[in-house]
Amino acid sequence: SEGALIGMIASRLIADSFISIAGAGEDYLALLERQLSIQPAYIRSMSSPIIQELKDKKLVDTVPPILKSLFAPNIQRYLIDASSYNPAEEISKLSIPVLIIQGDNDIQIGLNDAKILHKAAKSSRIEIIQGMNHVFRQASENRLLNLQTYGNVKLPIDINMVNIISEFIDHQ
Repeated sequence: SEGALIGMIASRLIADSFISIAGAGEDYLALLERQLSIQPAYIRSMSSPIIQELKDKKLVDTVPPILKSLFAPNIQRYLIDASSYNPAEEISKLSIPVLIIQGDNDIQIGLNDAKILHKAAKSSRIEIIQGMNHVFRQASENRLLNLQTYGNVKLPIDINMVNIISEFIDHQ
């Protein structure tokens, strides 16, 4: 997602076209809140005040150990900076062709994110890839089985995505 945001901003200056793959449709802190909303109540109760501080552009000194991977100091700075950009607003500034790709088995970014970006873009094409997850692999709808694909480098990248990107680039 970081690459998508940076790419969106940079593409206004130097690119002929832009491809968003599993791109967020809302700012990163809102996205993180949404992703954490399915976690147990104790995780939500620990993370909510941290997210609120970050929304207020304040760093949090004390983070519970279970949340350190989400809220390490360098990640907090990144979340504050990245959340100052609204992806839909940024993509709306593009006057170049845009391809939006989203897998329907992505457990991190939803189909609604792709629809938000598609609606905001001036000239976009949206492609929903059946069975593809956030790491561009075919995966089960079952969350645990889906997560097992994340570290499995033996699984191929979804060929449908590759073909869609190739075709888009060839026609630019």
